[in-house]
Amino acid sequence: MKPKIDIDKYLFSVDDSLDIKVGIAASLANQYIMLHAYDDLLNADGFTHTNLTPEQVANQFGSWVTNAPNRSVKIKAWKPWNPWTAAIATTFKNKPNEIYINVRKIASRSLGDYINTAAHECAHLAGFGHGSNSPRGKMNSVPYKLGSMAQAWYESN
Repeated sequence: MKPKIDIDKYLFSVDDSLDIKVGIAASLANQYIMLHAYDDLLNADGFTHTNLTPEQVANQFGSWVTNAPNRSVKIKAWKPWNPWTAAIATTFKNKPNEIYINVRKIASRSLGDYINTAAHECAHLAGFGHGSNSPRGKMNSVPYKLGSMAQAWYESN
């Protein structure tokens, strides 16, 4: 059963040190997550890197969004020790309400890319993974698919 999602709830707060486009992307990603993510996950053809059905994935993600009434996901600046890392963003298990954006990658990313990243990282915070950091063979994992659906939503509107 679809969880009752408070569409007026704002999920993200953004570190002041980050580029303004990250804040705009967070606002748009919030719109997508609150209004469309559940149905898009529910109607997906399936996912890799999980044994859950689309309905179970949608319910787990929806529960993550709704069950913490004061949840605020802080988007913070992150400067990885390796300047050549391909990582655009990351989350840490011991910081369940934080997304870290690689500041070395900001200039080269579009608004749609950041909406994709915010949704992708939220999927991680909701408990979904995709194995290693290489995207090869992982486009149908929950994080990659949710990110792609969020970006497609933005680019079609």
